[in-house]
Amino acid sequence: MKFLLYACILIANANTPFWKQKEAVYQRIVEDRAIIVSANITSENEQKHLAIVSAGHIKTPLKFTWKKLLDFKHYDQITDHFKDVDYNPKKQELFINVGALGYYAGLWLKLNPSEGSAKNTLAWKCYRGAFKGMNGTLTIEKYGIKVTEISMQADFTGKSVPIPDILLRFGLELIGKQMASKMRNYIEDSYKNDTSVD
Repeated sequence: MKFLLYACILIANANTPFWKQKEAVYQRIVEDRAIIVSANITSENEQKHLAIVSAGHIKTPLKFTWKKLLDFKHYDQITDHFKDVDYNPKKQELFINVGALGYYAGLWLKLNPSEGSAKNTLAWKCYRGAFKGMNGTLTIEKYGIKVTEISMQADFTGKSVPIPDILLRFGLELIGKQMASKMRNYIEDSYKNDTSVD
């Protein structure tokens, strides 16, 4: 019986991201509005694996948050981390240059959005370019009446990670936090200025 309980706990934890497993980390997200970003590069069998995870809270309702996140045409107005945005809604394909410190990587993404009553997801996969094969999921969940929990995970495996050393030294996590913070500010400011919402 104890073994079964232990196995259930392990399975539950395996499906729970690290930022929710660690109480102190999740408390920072909830109480301090911290944006958590983790970027790790590991090597195995002559292959490198890049794993990126981020999470935070935003003070806007789920429906509004989702609408703004899918409004890709305004991304290059939010932050200079995004450039040359081109979105095809019929094919659910997005091209976007993402970068920092003068380096930009072109991402050709195939999108797969899914909506639920209290949780929406945007799965994506890069089908062209240096990051071909990279995939990820953006998840937003209802947290209270006017608060949305947003998280993102992305994975890439290849013989090398096509990111310049200057970005690795500067810190992918710091850059990720800057991008997420600007996106959050944009969505929250849009909500405050939107006269069509309560």
